[in-house]
Amino acid sequence: MRRSIALLAALVLLALAPAAAAAGAAAPAPARTLATFPAGDFLESVAVDRDGALYVTSALNAAIVRLAPDGTRSTYAQFPAAPFDPANPLGVTSLVGTVAFDPHGVLHATYVNTRQPELTGLYRVTADGREKVAPFPADAQPNGITADRDGLFYAADSARGRLYRIDPAAGTTETWIEDASLAPTGVPEFPGANGVRRYGRSLYVSNPSTAEVVRVPIRRDGSAGEPQVHATGVRIDDFAFDVAGRILGTTHPFDTVVRVDRDGSSTVLAGADQGVIGPTAAAFGTEGADRTGLYVVTDGGFFANLLDPAAPDGPPSVVRLQLTVPGLPLPGTTAPR
Repeated sequence: MRRSIALLAALVLLALAPAAAAAGAAAPAPARTLATFPAGDFLESVAVDRDGALYVTSALNAAIVRLAPDGTRSTYAQFPAAPFDPANPLGVTSLVGTVAFDPHGVLHATYVNTRQPELTGLYRVTADGREKVAPFPADAQPNGITADRDGLFYAADSARGRLYRIDPAAGTTETWIEDASLAPTGVPEFPGANGVRRYGRSLYVSNPSTAEVVRVPIRRDGSAGEPQVHATGVRIDDFAFDVAGRILGTTHPFDTVVRVDRDGSSTVLAGADQGVIGPTAAAFGTEGADRTGLYVVTDGGFFANLLDPAAPDGPPSVVRLQLTVPGLPLPGTTAPR
């Protein structure tokens, strides 16, 4: 998710190509581009609410954009944003990172501001405004977040190899686990712990640096168990689960969406020809037939093109892939019982 010029240097691809190409290929999933954004915009995360509206983070603009089911687009939230200089991508000082719903269907988002670190934290975001509900440690690089049914959030730290457990009601953030399997110990230019989702009694975490997906069991007392490698050879950024326990992952900046089966094998489902150029995050639809729709957000090849102007490019986009197996419902995304 968060990238740097050092990461781009890694895209010379000699060492990375084997891991990026490890997945097999399948017939491309039917794809439709729902929305495009100005060149240079960086779409970082997406969440789908109970009514089918999409909430997309425009990271460098520090904004959350709402896409209604009828296609209407509006700015749902605007955080303090520092001007972004394309000539100095390392100079990013503020960004909205990832979004997820709590069990009550209220949107939460991570926000980082290096000039005003007191603003960095997890925020509750509604149409009426935003409120910081918990901080992050000063040395943290928060990335993917997910909520459980008790209202706790888990956040990945790409630099420190940690997962934080956040209690918005208490305003507290604690290190739930810190482990080398979650750290950037492979290709150092790539982030460590990145996307995070719960399936069953475990949290699954993607680590692009090591090209692995790691499973962390949740013990009965709520503490973290011993991490185990679930899949190798896949540089997944963010991901979603389907009801069969398969991972649907974005491989930013490798321009593919892959499916990781429960045995750890992987298959490419979509690529640049389907508009998946610089895919950063994915989320399933939440209502009826839309539950087999996977919404993918992209950066349009923004970072890859800084290194190689011949790399695929296009406008940052929201792309819907039509799959055959429904997505696993997330807390806050289904109608209350």
